[in-house]
Amino acid sequence: MDTITENELLLKFKDLMNQGDGEEAKFKDCDYLRFLRARNHQVDKAEQMMAKHLEWRKQVNFDTADTWEIPEIMINGFPYFLDGVDKDGRSAFYFPVGRWQMRQLVVGGYKSEIERHMYHSMAKLAKIVEKSKREQFVVIVDLAGLSYWQVAHYDVVQMMLRVLREYEQNFPERLHAAVVINAPWALNIIFPSIKSVLTGNTIQKLKIFDSNSSNFLPHLLDLVPPKGLPDGFREHNPKLVSLLRNGNNN
Repeated sequence: MDTITENELLLKFKDLMNQGDGEEAKFKDCDYLRFLRARNHQVDKAEQMMAKHLEWRKQVNFDTADTWEIPEIMINGFPYFLDGVDKDGRSAFYFPVGRWQMRQLVVGGYKSEIERHMYHSMAKLAKIVEKSKREQFVVIVDLAGLSYWQVAHYDVVQMMLRVLREYEQNFPERLHAAVVINAPWALNIIFPSIKSVLTGNTIQKLKIFDSNSSNFLPHLLDLVPPKGLPDGFREHNPKLVSLLRNGNNN
């Protein structure tokens, strides 16, 4: 940034955005900073990114998405848990992706319902992070149960990439850390495509582990203490929870 301070760039960025239609008024300084940092403090690129984000919010009706009613088939087909807290007070989320019925529902003709559920989930997550003491979150992605059959479908892969791409483009610098556990060999098939839609900064925050809990558990517990683990993690990993309880971890 040479001799220009981040605060000076922030003021310049806000001045540019305040020439819009007023939608930018909903953002705090920390939100402007996230977009600014995501574009390496290049104000013009940060302005373009935020402008696209504002347009996206309108297109998908994001500001009311957390109030939408979601069909039971979507809730059961794509369970997730947003009730965890990491050691520093950040929100900690659990996504048992390996158990999701992505292919069944895509093939079954539920694409529009999946899209609606996707935005509803994003909105709920965003509201939780906004209300927390921290600006970022930790996510645990559990791939136990993910099979080749689930990922060997073009529309399924494209749907997954779309979710990741839209989150990256619209919620920059929200992720503190992502821990992927129980990764099967099938992940190797789609991971090159996943990397193509993630920023380098996001990839650096990503840690991937196989099903050996002796490898992933120390890293996970360094981020999220046992008492802060989301309920879904406890539900889907009873043996690990029992192990933690017997080990008297806090």
